[in-house]
Amino acid sequence: FITITGTLHGRRRTVIGTGISAANMEITIVEMTRVVEDPVVVRCGSCGGLQPEINLADLIITQGSVRMEQTSQQYVEPGYPAVASAEVMLGLIQASAEIKVPHHVGLTATAGGFYAAQGREVGPYAARERGVVERLVGQRVLNLEMEASCLLTLASVGGFRAGVVCAAYGSRY
Repeated sequence: FITITGTLHGRRRTVIGTGISAANMEITIVEMTRVVEDPVVVRCGSCGGLQPEINLADLIITQGSVRMEQTSQQYVEPGYPAVASAEVMLGLIQASAEIKVPHHVGLTATAGGFYAAQGREVGPYAARERGVVERLVGQRVLNLEMEASCLLTLASVGGFRAGVVCAAYGSRY
């Protein structure tokens, strides 16, 4: 889910949209920027926790995301950072603290798929690249999901504010 707040047809509105994957996030964001002025976008989603201190249902607030998906790479150079807007990130931190929900702030990794791209092997579908999770754990990445880096990259390119908060629905550690 993403929540978008901005001006639509002269009035302040909140629009909720859905999508799985960076490709669907791209469609949502590009179309949203055609009809909403001065948006603030918050992705509220699910993820797998990558560090031992992250418990199921803890929130992970993204400071920046490792761009492992291909969609954002169509817009910017390979080294371009996918970073959250400071105001949105701080608002998510404050809200989590106010409602006393366990939360962690740091780096997210955005994969281009659910199975092989995240190192999962199911039946005959073996991942070409092995050790993805172990590498990310060693780099202190907090979580793995499929949309954040595309949203944050497009927000920077498009000049609007965005942030990401995900609940840990599983542990990949």
